[in-house]
Amino acid sequence: MKASRQTANKVRRAPGVSLHRQVYLVLRGEIQQGIRQNGETLPSEDELAARFGVSRVTIRTSLAALEADGLIERQQGKGTFVRNSVSVEPLQSSMSDLLAHMRDVSNTTEVTVHEFDYVNPPPALGLGGSNKIGMVQRAVRVRSRAGKPLFHITTFIPEEIGRSFSRQDLGAKPLQQLLQRAKVTVHSGEQVVTATVADPTVAARLGLAIGEPLIVVRRKYFDRVGKLVEYLEMLASPSVFELQTALTPSEL
Repeated sequence: MKASRQTANKVRRAPGVSLHRQVYLVLRGEIQQGIRQNGETLPSEDELAARFGVSRVTIRTSLAALEADGLIERQQGKGTFVRNSVSVEPLQSSMSDLLAHMRDVSNTTEVTVHEFDYVNPPPALGLGGSNKIGMVQRAVRVRSRAGKPLFHITTFIPEEIGRSFSRQDLGAKPLQQLLQRAKVTVHSGEQVVTATVADPTVAARLGLAIGEPLIVVRRKYFDRVGKLVEYLEMLASPSVFELQTALTPSEL
């Protein structure tokens, strides 16, 4: 067991990622992966500083972040103990029921609206030529559970639909409810799942380090005549969200 814990030793300075953040990420990974068990005593600050090749001040900052996440507990005169029983389990969704899953998430999380305005549609929407729809509403939200940021969601809605609700409405009700209220019916859709890294803005909103990996889910929703009614981009850390695909015997 001890050998596996030494695979990530010295950390190095890297643009955009502080030393204390790197130490935090390594220790967090060991806790969440079960390498360090619930109730186990962490090494001393001196031992951790020697392992990672950093100062005790850096180690203290890393431990403070782990404690703020509820992953460890520091007891005066006794030591620092793992508390991975309170860590957030990844939310799981199959590819086929992602829309239903996201609707459920909307009902069980809190939302913060960070941006809300009307803009020209970006190229990603693919609205050139006959598909032009004029201005679109652009909204950026973060959904959290028990104070833990989970999803960074950006949506684009045609202006004629978007004008039916306000920023305050979006902060109080799930978008799907607002679209239903506007008599919008989704008939078909397209989905792309890829990956990216957290830029400074997204990292700050999700409580991550700049450059941390993110799952990206992009979806387009169309009405019965093929007109775009919503474009959605969701960013989430693999530590809180997983996509699953069932395979049939013929696909094995």
